[in-house]
Amino acid sequence: MIQREEILKLFEQIEEKVEDMDDLLTVSIYQEKEAGFQSIEKQKKWLMDQLADIEENVEHISYTQMNPSSVRKLAL
Repeated sequence: MIQREEILKLFEQIEEKVEDMDDLLTVSIYQEKEAGFQSIEKQKKWLMDQLADIEENVEHISYTQMNPSSVRKLAL
């Protein structure tokens, strides 16, 4: 027969293992979230770079359309 003390000791061991698993799961979740945030930041930077390029092209086109002689100046 298993004594009460043995049962309590087994429950404590199980509780410790559950806490360890919970800690590991928490760390894993934070790592996944951080990786997701980094990916989003990279995409955001890429999109901002693309937007800057588009704005630069629009300014260039607008400038040359408003002042056709500027095309010759830009070519030189």
